[in-house]
Amino acid sequence: MKAQDFYRKRIQKLPSVLLSIFLVLISFIAVIIFCNKLLQYVYLKNENQRLQETYDNLLIKKDELNYYLEAEVDDKYLEKMARLLGYCYPEESIYYIE
Repeated sequence: MKAQDFYRKRIQKLPSVLLSIFLVLISFIAVIIFCNKLLQYVYLKNENQRLQETYDNLLIKKDELNYYLEAEVDDKYLEKMARLLGYCYPEESIYYIE
Protein backbone atom coordinates (compact mmCIF):
# COMPACT_ATOMS: atom_id res chain seq x y z
CA MET A 1 0.00 0.00 0.00
CA LYS A 2 2.79 2.36 0.68
CA ALA A 3 4.04 2.08 -2.88
CA GLN A 4 0.58 2.85 -4.24
CA ASP A 5 0.28 5.91 -2.01
CA PHE A 6 3.70 7.09 -3.18
CA TYR A 7 2.71 6.82 -6.86
CA ARG A 8 -0.67 8.38 -6.20
CA LYS A 9 0.94 11.44 -4.60
CA ARG A 10 3.41 11.66 -7.46
CA ILE A 11 0.65 11.51 -10.05
CA GLN A 12 -1.29 14.19 -8.17
CA LYS A 13 1.79 16.51 -8.23
CA LEU A 14 2.41 15.89 -11.94
CA PRO A 15 -0.15 18.47 -13.24
CA SER A 16 1.35 21.09 -10.93
CA VAL A 17 4.87 20.41 -12.24
CA LEU A 18 3.70 20.40 -15.86
CA LEU A 19 1.85 23.66 -15.31
CA SER A 20 4.95 25.24 -13.78
CA ILE A 21 7.10 24.11 -16.72
CA PHE A 22 4.48 25.40 -19.15
CA LEU A 23 4.35 28.80 -17.42
CA VAL A 24 8.14 29.12 -17.40
CA LEU A 25 8.23 28.22 -21.10
CA ILE A 26 5.51 30.74 -21.95
CA SER A 27 7.33 33.43 -19.93
CA PHE A 28 10.60 32.69 -21.75
CA ILE A 29 8.89 32.92 -25.15
CA ALA A 30 7.20 36.19 -24.13
CA VAL A 31 10.56 37.71 -23.14
CA ILE A 32 12.12 36.68 -26.47
CA ILE A 33 9.21 38.18 -28.43
CA PHE A 34 9.36 41.37 -26.36
CA CYS A 35 13.11 41.77 -26.98
CA ASN A 36 12.63 41.19 -30.70
CA LYS A 37 9.87 43.82 -30.92
CA LEU A 38 11.96 46.25 -28.87
CA LEU A 39 14.87 45.87 -31.30
CA GLN A 40 12.52 46.41 -34.24
CA TYR A 41 11.13 49.53 -32.56
CA VAL A 42 14.60 51.00 -32.02
CA TYR A 43 15.59 50.25 -35.63
CA LEU A 44 12.42 51.81 -37.01
CA LYS A 45 12.81 54.85 -34.77
CA ASN A 46 16.36 55.43 -36.05
CA GLU A 47 15.21 54.87 -39.64
CA ASN A 48 12.39 57.36 -39.13
CA GLN A 49 14.82 59.95 -37.77
CA ARG A 50 17.17 59.44 -40.74
CA LEU A 51 14.30 59.76 -43.20
CA GLN A 52 13.02 62.87 -41.42
CA GLU A 53 16.45 64.51 -41.75
CA THR A 54 16.54 63.62 -45.45
CA TYR A 55 13.04 65.03 -45.87
CA ASP A 56 14.01 68.29 -44.14
CA ASN A 57 17.11 68.64 -46.35
CA LEU A 58 15.01 68.06 -49.46
CA LEU A 59 12.49 70.68 -48.32
CA ILE A 60 15.30 73.20 -47.90
CA LYS A 61 16.61 72.38 -51.36
CA LYS A 62 13.08 72.67 -52.80
CA ASP A 63 12.63 76.11 -51.25
CA GLU A 64 15.99 77.19 -52.65
CA LEU A 65 15.06 75.97 -56.13
CA ASN A 66 11.66 77.65 -55.91
CA TYR A 67 13.42 80.91 -55.02
CA TYR A 68 15.54 80.68 -58.15
CA LEU A 69 12.51 79.66 -60.22
CA GLU A 70 10.41 82.59 -59.03
CA ALA A 71 13.21 85.16 -59.26
CA GLU A 72 12.94 87.79 -61.96
CA VAL A 73 15.05 87.09 -64.99
CA ASP A 74 16.94 90.30 -65.68
CA ASP A 75 20.53 91.15 -66.52
CA LYS A 76 21.56 91.31 -62.87
CA TYR A 77 20.10 87.84 -62.20
CA LEU A 78 21.74 86.38 -65.32
CA GLU A 79 25.09 87.82 -64.31
CA LYS A 80 24.73 86.39 -60.80
CA MET A 81 23.91 82.90 -62.15
CA ALA A 82 26.77 83.08 -64.65
CA ARG A 83 29.18 84.00 -61.83
CA LEU A 84 27.90 81.05 -59.77
CA LEU A 85 28.62 78.77 -62.73
CA GLY A 86 32.14 80.16 -63.09
CA TYR A 87 31.63 82.31 -66.19
CA CYS A 88 33.23 85.72 -66.63
CA TYR A 89 33.43 88.53 -69.17
CA PRO A 90 35.98 88.07 -71.98
CA GLU A 91 38.14 91.02 -70.87
CA GLU A 92 38.01 89.97 -67.23
CA SER A 93 40.77 88.09 -65.41
CA ILE A 94 39.87 86.06 -62.35
CA TYR A 95 42.50 84.95 -59.86
CA TYR A 96 41.88 82.13 -57.42
CA ILE A 97 43.81 81.95 -54.18
CA GLU A 98 44.49 78.48 -52.90
